[in-house]
Amino acid sequence: MRMLDLECSQKSDRTIPIEPVMTTLHLLQEPLSERENEVLNMLVAGRSTKEIAELLMVSVNTTKTHIKNIFRKFGVHSRSMLVNLIKELNN
Repeated sequence: MRMLDLECSQKSDRTIPIEPVMTTLHLLQEPLSERENEVLNMLVAGRSTKEIAELLMVSVNTTKTHIKNIFRKFGVHSRSMLVNLIKELNN
């Protein structure tokens, strides 16, 4: 995961806020998988589905499935709802 974080930070000036997202995970009834957590951090950092797929070396459809599962677990229906929820939970 450290290598992925390094690669992500090298690809863009946007940083991945690992700590804030990690602090909200204990609130979920169904925990995120390790891969879902990686995808969540990239979503919060503003990465596109295609960028996430490329960084994780998986298909866009696989990435969409991870995103769909994250939305379900957080009870949201869009990226903006997810990001707003993460920000709200971390304040």
